[in-house]
Amino acid sequence: MELNEFGKKEEKKLKTFSDMMVKYSDHVSMDNLVGKEIMVISYEDTGMKAKNGDAYYAIDIKVDGETKQTKTASRVIVEQLQMIPREEYPWMATIAERGSGLKTYYTFV
Repeated sequence: MELNEFGKKEEKKLKTFSDMMVKYSDHVSMDNLVGKEIMVISYEDTGMKAKNGDAYYAIDIKVDGETKQTKTASRVIVEQLQMIPREEYPWMATIAERGSGLKTYYTFV
């Protein structure tokens, strides 16, 4: 229970799962972005961690005229996102896959 602006106790309205999450149809995997030109709109740390302990980031993008979101823990992608000052967003890039086998990674080109 919380106190409202009048000092009365009232139950806090809980958010639903769907309120807090991007709809599945708005999500696109990195695999599906390889070779496509995208507009990188913004990014944020999701607060989740990958198995190796790296932080997952949510990246808001525009691809094929639609606004989508992708998530990644790719160190290369995260470093590239952080290199660009926030005032330079949005910007255009293409997602590329480099390396092979267990050493495969994504990068902006």
